[in-house]
Amino acid sequence: MIEAVTIGTRTSRLALWQSEHVAALLVALQPGLQATLQPFVTQGDKTLDRPLPAIGGKGLFTAELEQALLSGAIDLAVHSLKDLPVEQPSGLTLGAIIRRGDVRDCVVAKQGWTLATLPAGAVVGTSSPRRRAQLEAMRPDLVIRSVRGNVETRARKALEGEYDAVILAAAGVQRLELENLVTEWLPADLLLPAPGQGALAVQCRAGNEPLLSLLAEIDDSDTRLATSAERRFLQLLGGGCAAPIAALAQRRADGMYTLSVFTALRNAAPVQMAESGTDPLVLAETLAERVLASARGQDKPLAGRRIVVTRPQQQAQSLHRSLTELGAQVIAAPAIEIAPVDDTEPLRQSLRRLDEYRWIVFTSANAVRVFLAALEEEGLPANAAAACRIAAVGPATEGALLAAGLHAGYVPDQYLGEAIARGVDVEPGERVLLPRAVDGGSELPEILTARGAVVDDIAIYRSCPVALTAESVQALERGVDAVIFTSGSTARRFAAALAQTALADLLERCTIVCIGPKTAEAVRQLGYTPHVTADVHTEEGLIEALIDRYRGTTR
Repeated sequence: MIEAVTIGTRTSRLALWQSEHVAALLVALQPGLQATLQPFVTQGDKTLDRPLPAIGGKGLFTAELEQALLSGAIDLAVHSLKDLPVEQPSGLTLGAIIRRGDVRDCVVAKQGWTLATLPAGAVVGTSSPRRRAQLEAMRPDLVIRSVRGNVETRARKALEGEYDAVILAAAGVQRLELENLVTEWLPADLLLPAPGQGALAVQCRAGNEPLLSLLAEIDDSDTRLATSAERRFLQLLGGGCAAPIAALAQRRADGMYTLSVFTALRNAAPVQMAESGTDPLVLAETLAERVLASARGQDKPLAGRRIVVTRPQQQAQSLHRSLTELGAQVIAAPAIEIAPVDDTEPLRQSLRRLDEYRWIVFTSANAVRVFLAALEEEGLPANAAAACRIAAVGPATEGALLAAGLHAGYVPDQYLGEAIARGVDVEPGERVLLPRAVDGGSELPEILTARGAVVDDIAIYRSCPVALTAESVQALERGVDAVIFTSGSTARRFAAALAQTALADLLERCTIVCIGPKTAEAVRQLGYTPHVTADVHTEEGLIEALIDRYRGTTR
């Protein structure tokens, strides 16, 4: 018999309603159960001045709650299922998916407009790429702008005229009893919902059998099966909460299922299709393959472009694959390789006293990999780091953590070391572990130290130069359209490697593409001009910037 549970929740009125609803269901099952709510402010709640896709990373509304679960600070976390990343962190599971509410979206407009009656040029607010893509396909004459904030805030912005209309999830509006504000309930077959929309997920630690048994009593099997199919479709397309992907699985009166999907994949025309069958998970796989096959058959914006990737070989696979899928001819010319430092004792000493650190700050995915390898060598599990708060410089670093079951409690909206320093919540005297490259910059530790933190700035890996192979030199001699640099070290090492060949002037004759301003500055210091710098400092942002460079031109 469980006597008490602590439920983690976000602080919005809707999130509190959802958590209180789950608490009430549990108490109804087990009278006398003490259910306490523990509020959290997530990264998605803190950053309200930028569109969700620009913030980057998955789990913007869930990471802090999941970290608290892993550390044992709470027993349960209640999420809107549509906000929850498909991949569950190691050690956590979905103990219950509550019976689904309304799956539709709805319109709130001051003038009483519906989607059909909104005048040309009307400004419609939504931060959902999924809604934006469908609206642009239906009403290209509308102006779609990002709108952030809780349900009440977004509705108010429409009613006060800041927007002509906003699009909201019907379930949230109904749970807050704001139905009187709605000017149109949009049929699900007109505007398909996000995977999992309308459903609540209760997350808990795996292996807690008494709690899992209790949660099983409030789990709805029909909702779990339908939403699992929708989320499987999302997963197979490689999408997250910020992807322009919609999916809805519905059980028909004859017991069959229909799965309807919408996608607007990068550089592919929007696609909407449906399929029926007995197993919705099979339908998800069938439709995902059909969508991907359709996208593969469309024009490729980088067709024929010869693009050099200088990233270390062990990190470059996904970039190679993405560029190839877009039609590029990729020339692999890794300029560096990553190796642990020779003296690992400082890191080992820090690993033995991880409980002394308030934060661990990772400024690259390389640092995460070397750090985790050192943990393993010490005989410590990856989740030994979960006792600390963790910051990651950007989505790639966050992804390396997620792969090990760790969650970043802070990811800045600008993927720069200084931005991390400004966002890390540290009190004077608290310790911060900064495991990073030998040649890491000084700004980050200096800012943290100035704020009173005790910073253990430990070099754990180094970038070693890699000579160009004869095969790479031959490929470069056949012509290059663009060279991609993902760090200052790759730029410096690649330029040095070119100097040892007859291609010393290559960087003067091609487009130089940089993942961010730090890399661009390193290129300038070498005496070259960075032609393209990604606005969003991620692999995806880099690819988008490269596509923009060549859009509308022919080979």
